[in-house]
Amino acid sequence: MAAADRQALRVLTDDPLSAGTFVPEAALEGWQQSVLPPTHAALVEALGIPGVWSQDLPLIHPFWRTLVVRSHTESSQFDALTHLLGARGWQDEPVVAAAVTGRRFHGLRGRRWAAARGNLHVSVALPTALDAAHAGVGLSMLPCVAVLDAIADVTDGAVRPAVKWVNDIVIGGRKVGGVLTSAVTAGQRIEGVVWGIGINVAVAPEIVATPFVPAATCLHAEPGGAHVTIARLFRSLLDAIARRYVDLAHGGAAALFPSYRERSLVIGREVQVWDESACIEPDASPSGPPAVEGIVADICHDLSLRLEGQLEPVTKGRLALRSM
Repeated sequence: MAAADRQALRVLTDDPLSAGTFVPEAALEGWQQSVLPPTHAALVEALGIPGVWSQDLPLIHPFWRTLVVRSHTESSQFDALTHLLGARGWQDEPVVAAAVTGRRFHGLRGRRWAAARGNLHVSVALPTALDAAHAGVGLSMLPCVAVLDAIADVTDGAVRPAVKWVNDIVIGGRKVGGVLTSAVTAGQRIEGVVWGIGINVAVAPEIVATPFVPAATCLHAEPGGAHVTIARLFRSLLDAIARRYVDLAHGGAAALFPSYRERSLVIGREVQVWDESACIEPDASPSGPPAVEGIVADICHDLSLRLEGQLEPVTKGRLALRSM
């Protein structure tokens, strides 16, 4: 059955109990182990899931028709979906992959991390038909803004995180989440995008403090966040992604920029930015002095930073806040 005709959320999982972590409507009854359609079989194979159970549930949002839940994964779902989309192995509809726990996940430039039980770990793949000049940088903004929307929603505005340039989500200077973006392009056309999103809900991971990430937190440790459940945050996040994607498709990156800029942590702050070459180990402190430092006057529409007294904008590098 084509995605447009299937008025249900198809849930594929290696463990029905784990599926209930994200969609409580997934009862323990009603699961099947039948032959999957070719597209879903390719999706399951790409994500390395043996012994798949499936169930169709009422739609949680019209935008989403396929959800894959792993109880535990030993590889990056983000990488698997990026490869599948790039190889044109999945062109039907948006798909969400979630994991209760996992290893060998990674952030920007390969910085590795493990997915702890009690936190939210989601990868999303969307076939698209977007003009790169119109929407391109918006693909990096969208998951950040969606996470900000979702956290504010599930905490009734009590927790209002910010974005530390370019893709860290922080509360009071402590990292609570992060996002990752990969686009599949053909010339000036964006044919697909994959987002990886991690949010610390119940567990603040132990980290080695660096100037870039001095500390971590979780929603349960923040006033107003103790009642947040993975299921509620998951649903709110999917709603926010769908809503913001419509904004992006119609209004381009300009439709998302005000929300991203408004929640920036760095505007008006003194920062130091190191070249990536000065950060030999992804999670280590940098060697040598920063390439540039100063007070951030503003963020440009291409997400570059304009520093006071600097002629050239900062377009890349690793950023640390002074007196964070």
